Amino acid sequence: MDKAKNPKSTDNIAKECDSAGTVPKARRGRPSRARSEQITDQILDLAAAMFQQLGYDRASMEAIAQQAGIPKTTLYKRFSDKADVLQAVIASRMSRWSAENTRRDEALPQDFAERLTHHMASLLIWTTNPEVRSIARLAANLPDAPAQGFSGRSLWGYKNMHDVIAKTIVDYGPQAGVQAQRPDFIADMLMALAGGTVAMRSTSAQMELIEANQIAGEMVRCLINGAQDW
Repeated sequence: MDKAKNPKSTDNIAKECDSAGTVPKARRGRPSRARSEQITDQILDLAAAMFQQLGYDRASMEAIAQQAGIPKTTLYKRFSDKADVLQAVIASRMSRWSAENTRRDEALPQDFAERLTHHMASLLIWTTNPEVRSIARLAANLPDAPAQGFSGRSLWGYKNMHDVIAKTIVDYGPQAGVQAQRPDFIADMLMALAGGTVAMRSTSAQMELIEANQIAGEMVRCLINGAQDW
């Protein structure tokens, strides 16, 4: 293919990844742990951009290493193959989201419904993030996705948020008169509501906080109050 007619060629990726930056050439000697983690984060940012812009097949390990400005052998020391890179990209995004969510959790009130609403709103915002949806779709559509550990639940942190919701039900439900015998089942119901809501939205429309809080609040109220709130 003529590179001049292909704006998504690897030669042009650098111009499209300016926000991620390139990985500075390593100094001689083993880098510190903090520096090593920084390099890995930069590699993953570049890889995420390449996966979205080129697709999984064309974003080769060689192309990722070249864009990052590191030898291919250095990349392979960190990741066994391209699927490993993609899994690390997903994990890094989930980690950032979890850290942001944890910071917001510190300011939460003790009210049961408000805490559940907060967690559900955070989930809706996260799962409608265009980058998150793009990477999740890419991974889920790989021919051997299940064998490589890519599933709908693992791609957007289902278990992590499920556990947070279930724990909130156990810890804060009793003070609101909710003695849930099956908190995991209720968490599954809330997660299913969130998943259905996200599936019906345009792939380019991320929820803003106000909308996410409104939808999450309605979900929680209907679940807690039952048919009387229908």
